[in-house]
Amino acid sequence: MFARYDKMAKAFTRIGKDIVMAVKAGGADPANNPRLRQGIANARGVNMPKDRVESAIKRASDKDNSTYEEVVYEGYGPYGVAILVETATDNTTRTVANIRLYFNRGGGALGTSGSLSFVFDRKGVFRIAKDQVANPEELELELIDAGLHAMEQDENEVILYTAFTDFGNMQKALEDRSITPLSAEVEWIPTVTVPVSEDRFFHAEFQFKFENFARLSGPYDMWHLDYVYLNSGRVAGERSMPDRTISMNLTSIFDGYHAIPISHYRDTADELTVIPTIKLFGLLENNFQPFRYTTTADVKTLKAETIESKRIIIEDDAAPVNPVSGNTEIILPFQILNLTLQKQFPNDSIDLTADSVSIKMNFGLNTGDDNPLIYLPSYEPINFLRNDSTNRTFTLSSYYAKDDGVAEFGAGLNQSGAELAVSFDLLKSDPDTLAAIDIYFPKFGDQNNRTLMLKVWNHNDSVPGGTLTQQTITVNRSASNMFHRYQLSEPVLITGKFYVGWKQTSAIMVPAGLDKNSDSGKSIFFNITGSWEQDSTFQGSLMIRPVFGKGNGTAITTGLLNKPETHVWPNPTSDQFSISSSAQIIDLVDLSGRPIAYQIFLSGNQQIITLQNATPGIYILRWMEKNNIYTTKVIARMH
Repeated sequence: MFARYDKMAKAFTRIGKDIVMAVKAGGADPANNPRLRQGIANARGVNMPKDRVESAIKRASDKDNSTYEEVVYEGYGPYGVAILVETATDNTTRTVANIRLYFNRGGGALGTSGSLSFVFDRKGVFRIAKDQVANPEELELELIDAGLHAMEQDENEVILYTAFTDFGNMQKALEDRSITPLSAEVEWIPTVTVPVSEDRFFHAEFQFKFENFARLSGPYDMWHLDYVYLNSGRVAGERSMPDRTISMNLTSIFDGYHAIPISHYRDTADELTVIPTIKLFGLLENNFQPFRYTTTADVKTLKAETIESKRIIIEDDAAPVNPVSGNTEIILPFQILNLTLQKQFPNDSIDLTADSVSIKMNFGLNTGDDNPLIYLPSYEPINFLRNDSTNRTFTLSSYYAKDDGVAEFGAGLNQSGAELAVSFDLLKSDPDTLAAIDIYFPKFGDQNNRTLMLKVWNHNDSVPGGTLTQQTITVNRSASNMFHRYQLSEPVLITGKFYVGWKQTSAIMVPAGLDKNSDSGKSIFFNITGSWEQDSTFQGSLMIRPVFGKGNGTAITTGLLNKPETHVWPNPTSDQFSISSSAQIIDLVDLSGRPIAYQIFLSGNQQIITLQNATPGIYILRWMEKNNIYTTKVIARMH
């Protein structure tokens, strides 16, 4: 009983405020105030007494009564969960302080205005009892002119969706037809949803791991989604190794760099190559029991127009690792282990005379689900014997890269004349020629053609110094994490530390990609007021890369080359697609990096590829064409 009264009291209070704001905005006459009519209708829907409705209208008509203001606050809760808070307040200072307090207490953070609302549409939602609608299809056609976007129905209700600006039109259209909604509300509807349609995920132990790469404000919101199957079928006292899962990717094996010019690496290999680390979670419930892991490396070497591939076993079923409290960060309800791998990548596995080398480091956990008779047949192709793995690719070519090639965020400046720079260290004692700059500009925001002043600076007392070269460039945008190469009109001889970036030619921000999987934010500098400042806000790596040599060489990784002549068709596809006969296929993998079985046969001037035992999803195809390496996504919908 008390719970029922509590629910009624909260509903009456909320609707009472809605009525007050409606009267303040449009007057006390319902005939001339559609918002007030909405409030009265909602009051009837929750059986709010008539005298309380009339009292709210009278109270709002009093000029001395406080005026409520509608304010929407945006923020993120624990684990990056996005939260919108709609408020009606007569004191915004007090309200924002209270909202921030609740976010902080709950382990979240209040964001800035506009940091989250862009991923939602504000729509009017009308719920109508099914018995008021004789013919839903006919009603749908009649309401299109009133702004109807969509109609849904179940056993009891018909739900109408309309744009926020058409709310009044829809309300009037329903009144004209003598239809009284059960409720009429303005709701925030997400613009992007992630469907889960594969039957193999639909079982009791189904879990997902989410990781938010974006910060608490800004235009990007990127999530990593990984399927996790932990401790299925385990019983109390079971002695097999419990499951863990990976929470962060491998760190760099090149001491903070994802790519290094191979000519710069030759003299400094021993100093540059370091042992990577990785973060694991799921230790608290496992009572710190030991676990095993395996690390390998897939090395592809491009030399004299030929690709050579080999796999190196770095650690195979390594000795059990015992988590110790000194390496464990407690983040309830989990504990995270910062694991330093046991062995360094072997430098003698690299052919330093090659044109470029790609090193794909693989890390796999050995899990506790060690009975293939129970687990494997049911949910193929999931391998529960080693169900959590990750990999990261490092490149030796002609450029420096602190990013991994994929943008999760964007960063830039919005002041004319402001300057942005990223620092790099020349990893060789002799000077070398800087010939080009690779930059990834995502398709976001103002899509008009924009210009920037591309600049290179020398080093002066821990900040950018004098300008070595500059030139005006036109921003080339991409939606697929593709870099555009800007050839320098005057190549620059570089020694030691240097900086690359740009100067704003307008106040319109042109964001560059920001990789959130690595953090070289301390190497970002900006000059807004006439003096250089080191970044302390962004955690990530700005996607800008200096290119040495002639600047026209090719790399073995994606993202640095011109568009290929060959295309995959059809795409999206079923289980079969075609590619030009001139393409030399390198590999076909899923989004986790697992190889996908396929058959291929030649037909005229094309190769026809048939997927085997594949499920609907997104796959990555890599091929070689005219000594260039290309990558594309293949969307398979199957039959």
